[in-house]
Amino acid sequence: MKTTKHLLLSANSLPTGALPAPEAPTVPPLPPSNVTAAEKCLLAATSAPEAEKPAGDSTRKIGRDLLVNRLNFVHFQDECIQVHFAHRRYDRRLVIPAMPQPCFGDELECRWAKPADMPAVLQSFNLECILVPRGQRFIRAVPEVVELTAEGARLRLPTVSYEISHRKVERQSCRDISVYVLQSSSSFAGRLLDFNAFSFRVELKAAPPQRFDWIDPALPANVVFFKGPQTFFSGECSITRSAEGESTRCFVMEPLRQEIVRYRKAEIRSQRQALTPSPNLIFRHPLTGRRVDLSVIDLSGSGFAVEEEEQSAILMPGLTLPKVEIWFANSFKLTCSAQVVFRKFMAENGVNRTIRCGLALI
Repeated sequence: MKTTKHLLLSANSLPTGALPAPEAPTVPPLPPSNVTAAEKCLLAATSAPEAEKPAGDSTRKIGRDLLVNRLNFVHFQDECIQVHFAHRRYDRRLVIPAMPQPCFGDELECRWAKPADMPAVLQSFNLECILVPRGQRFIRAVPEVVELTAEGARLRLPTVSYEISHRKVERQSCRDISVYVLQSSSSFAGRLLDFNAFSFRVELKAAPPQRFDWIDPALPANVVFFKGPQTFFSGECSITRSAEGESTRCFVMEPLRQEIVRYRKAEIRSQRQALTPSPNLIFRHPLTGRRVDLSVIDLSGSGFAVEEEEQSAILMPGLTLPKVEIWFANSFKLTCSAQVVFRKFMAENGVNRTIRCGLALI
């Protein structure tokens, strides 16, 4: 038997014209890595996912104790929290107001403000989160559902929640203000729930044969605020958001006009005067009942102008103020009625803008 060395051919014994076997390509050495061993361990390690933070301009963590305190404050003020639901199959969401009950531990009980509509909601929607009002911000909590019924809910509060900036201007609660909404020859009656200078929320009722699908959110609607024989506002508004409901439904709306015409323009306008010290405009807001004190920038024989901060703005074009007092240096006053006829944004003051509103004497 031939041995292996007899079968091997040396390079010198190759026949003429034969090519030598190709050599393996030379791979240049990799440059040294700047990642340390400790950093490699951190990159390879699997970290536990954090709780999802809500989307918003800014967020900060809120502990359970502070959340409980805020819930009890909302209960004491006889106000509501927002309970957000998401549809199980479709990309639809609902906001249901709920009244929190006294809370002393990690479990919250709340009652639906509109229990009549809840059986249909619970059949198709899952509870997603709750929003607890805190001034111009909200506390967003994702609780564990203990029990959901047609009357209310029992929720286990999370250890950590988040404070979010939900709306730029806080809406103020309104009481005993009636509303008419008219669109395409159909009218709905209801009440004004809350309000600021840029938007408001109304609750409308649908009495048979009325149906809420008569309201087209893509079209503007005429809105009237009134209390008894007194009308406070009438103007064209857009519908920005709506909730679900068969017999009652909430709509968020925004006025469309930044200026109205109260009187026919005069050929020669009366000259406005700026006084020092500035007079003060004092009145009870017709929609909220709160006392308001604003500085008068200038005035004339037909009206005057005031300034307010955007985050606390309460005057919208078209709003009628039945009784206002203009105080001059705390020595004497003029009592009259006025209507907001225009609104203009002035220079920014830090993160807050100043708004100048013109009022006409009526």
